[in-house]
Amino acid sequence: MRMLTLIFVILLFLGSCSSVSRKTQEYDTGKTKVRVENRNAIPMTIYVLKRSQRIRIGRVAAHETAVFSIPDDIVGSTAFVRLIADPVGSNRSPISEEFTVSPGDVIEMVIRAF
Repeated sequence: MRMLTLIFVILLFLGSCSSVSRKTQEYDTGKTKVRVENRNAIPMTIYVLKRSQRIRIGRVAAHETAVFSIPDDIVGSTAFVRLIADPVGSNRSPISEEFTVSPGDVIEMVIRAF
């Protein structure tokens, strides 16, 4: 009986390891990603600004890091965009400089405490 339990636990462990690798493969798709590190004590809502179009891509909690995808129709083949970090409950919204992104790029944004 102990041997059966041990085999079951090992199979359960191996099954959970394989699901982790699938999640890693999902992350490595051709999508354009934004990795946001929020060093502020306030949660932030993150937007992508292309021309005058503002698209919400997600929210990052205080002192957390999150990864979001930029919609394919925003990026196209190449796009000039800005990122906006909108603090929840505040009227200050830091805006990045305009920069170029292409499909598959990974953009890193660090929000400092203010």
